[in-house]
Amino acid sequence: MLKNKIKKVLGTTLLAGAIVAVGSGAITHADTKDTHWNFAFDAGWDGKGNHSDYTGYRTKYNDSSVYKKIQWTNNGGESYSAWIEMGHNGEIVSKAKRYTSDAYGVYKIPNNAYELYGKRDVTIRATLGGNFTSCRVEGVWSPDSR
Repeated sequence: MLKNKIKKVLGTTLLAGAIVAVGSGAITHADTKDTHWNFAFDAGWDGKGNHSDYTGYRTKYNDSSVYKKIQWTNNGGESYSAWIEMGHNGEIVSKAKRYTSDAYGVYKIPNNAYELYGKRDVTIRATLGGNFTSCRVEGVWSPDSR
């Protein structure tokens, strides 16, 4: 009889704890799957040497940095800017940062997309300005890094 009562109290306590953890955001969903991206900066794209491209849109589920990995380029040494942009309104939610096309490796881009809008689509937008050189840069990315 006492064992059953202890089991019941313990089970209820565990269930209540799980509900509180989920409700408080302690257990969160994240999209950390690597998805391929390709920035295609084509010479004279707008007649002024400005080139722009983006990764495509994915849903951001938490307040972590966006994960970006540069894996390949056909033209090393080209400098471009990249930032995080909201899908629903185009708002820029991170600082623009300069990258070099052949600086292979992992980069985490701090942003406040989730804090401002909750679960929404984001993209990495990039531009290579004032340059009449064509350049391709490829890698993988995810909207959440944890």
